[in-house]
Amino acid sequence: MLSGAGMDYDDLVSLRFFLTSAAHDPENVDILREHLGDHRACRTVVVQQLLEPHWLIEVEAIAAKVDDPAAL
Repeated sequence: MLSGAGMDYDDLVSLRFFLTSAAHDPENVDILREHLGDHRACRTVVVQQLLEPHWLIEVEAIAAKVDDPAAL
């Protein structure tokens, strides 16, 4: 989805993770490091039951493309 909008992981500004158990968080962090490297988007982790019983995680991501980063 990001590439279709001319974006990549560096354009992620916010990530919200819904985990079925806090025990999944260390693995979630490892996967983030693997895919995002040093990029740091705002992150929220919520532990709750998901509607699909076989899911362990649901992710909501927001990305924004800035034409002139110096303008920030």
